[in-house]
Amino acid sequence: MILRLLITLLLLPSLACAGQGMGPGPGFKTYSAGGGSPTVAVDNITARTGASNGQISNAMFRGNSFKHTDGSGSYEFYSFSVMINSIGGANTIECRLSASTDFSSPLATGTLAVSTTGEKEVIASSNPTLTDNTTYYAACGLSTATPTVYLKYDATSSYADGIRLYGTAWSSVTATADGDMLFKVTKQ
Repeated sequence: MILRLLITLLLLPSLACAGQGMGPGPGFKTYSAGGGSPTVAVDNITARTGASNGQISNAMFRGNSFKHTDGSGSYEFYSFSVMINSIGGANTIECRLSASTDFSSPLATGTLAVSTTGEKEVIASSNPTLTDNTTYYAACGLSTATPTVYLKYDATSSYADGIRLYGTAWSSVTATADGDMLFKVTKQ
């Protein structure tokens, strides 16, 4: 009887918090009710051989438009990945998601400290719901002008559902006619 009372008293604080929105705490990513783990929505990295470089800085932004074509409803945006081909030293990449080429009021943003080359995933700070078969725009820049970072792109324009982007301000990113960034979009 005393053992049962002690167990009840030990469990009482955790039972009182149940159902009150207590999350896992700061620094942990939670997923939506039906979301589970993130999955690839658009992949323009795998099986691409592009070796061209596009420099990014705090005044040079590059990205790509994209469209998720495997559904007929909506999906939650999770992250945007890029291929870093060359890096002059540690820096912080900022990526923004937008419904247009004006990134001054983005749908989502994310940052990532980088110091090595390869595929880098920038996880969004929020997960907006996007509509399937609709074009969206993602672009990346740096927090400072130096050290330099170069993103990889494919000059053959092999990605049919989007086009590479370039701009010198978040509010003036435009389409270019020479290739596609190597990028990946994940959803949950």
